[in-house]
Amino acid sequence: MARRYSRKSGGGAWLGVVLLVAAIVYIIKILLPILLIIGIIAAGYGIYYYSKQQAKGGIILSSLALIFCLGLGGFGLAHFGEDEVETAISSSSTRASIDHESTTTSTSISTTQSTTSASSTMAATSTTQQQAAMDPASFLIHKPASQKMVATVSKYVDGDTTYFNVGSQVIKVRYLLIDTPELSGNQPYAAQARDRLTQILSQAQTIEVAYDIGQKQDHYGRELMYVFADGLLVQEMLAGEGLAMVRYVTPPNTKYLDQVQAAQNRAKAAHLNIWSTEGFADENGYHTAPPAQAATPTAPATTNANGETQYVDANGNGLIKGSSSGIYHLPGSKYYDKTTRPVRMFKTISEAEQAGFRAPKR
Repeated sequence: MARRYSRKSGGGAWLGVVLLVAAIVYIIKILLPILLIIGIIAAGYGIYYYSKQQAKGGIILSSLALIFCLGLGGFGLAHFGEDEVETAISSSSTRASIDHESTTTSTSISTTQSTTSASSTMAATSTTQQQAAMDPASFLIHKPASQKMVATVSKYVDGDTTYFNVGSQVIKVRYLLIDTPELSGNQPYAAQARDRLTQILSQAQTIEVAYDIGQKQDHYGRELMYVFADGLLVQEMLAGEGLAMVRYVTPPNTKYLDQVQAAQNRAKAAHLNIWSTEGFADENGYHTAPPAQAATPTAPATTNANGETQYVDANGNGLIKGSSSGIYHLPGSKYYDKTTRPVRMFKTISEAEQAGFRAPKR
């Protein structure tokens, strides 16, 4: 019996050492797969050993050891698996983060490059648009006022607008100080003005254009200029022949206003072309048809005792209207019917003038 107990005790001590080593190995979590194998083998061997020796206590302890090892191993594997999963997830997240940062960086770089490219394109487009807006006369805009530049005709438009070649550029010029009848409206004398301008410029040996000291372009982008044919101002020539009138005067672009105005006055006095038809041209522009004739006055003009013409109705009341602007209007005149609120009424012109009223300019 003593010998048998001794063998049993030796086996139990060995098993205890194995379990202790297994526990230590498990605790340090370095050889987890080996822990499982050793624990299962040791516990199985203990069950086998004590079953041969018919030692119930050893069998129970070995079984508990086996269960303990399996439990610890399962827990360890599960924990290990979680660590692996977490590590995998962490690695995946890290890779995703890196990929995202890489993608974001790439996208940012791409976006930056795209933005830079777009900005460059927009800048180029803006520059092109600015050049288009300024062309073709941007190279002229800073020329000194009154500096004459040699030009040749590119295309005729009408009596006050022409395309000119200046150097290698084409500019559209609107003649300063004058206005001619419109071709587009089929207005009288429009074709004559255009034809006369064509004749003047086509026969000239030298054509020159020049700005004044004020505004250089109108709201249509046309260059506002004086045009000279062999040194003579074309605006003055057209106004002097009754084919243009002084209009669209915008100070300080008035360098040649006096001489163009004087030319117009001569044409007007001679009733040339646009001035040959009463009411066709005035400060408001050109009228396709002359204004309608005014209605016959209420009572015919009579002569008073002083031999002066007087305008009275059947009751002897004066018919000459004195307007609030200080102008008197005779019955039958252009603005007589339009003066609906006269401030004074007069019988004779002398009576109106003595009261400080003047005759209309037209």
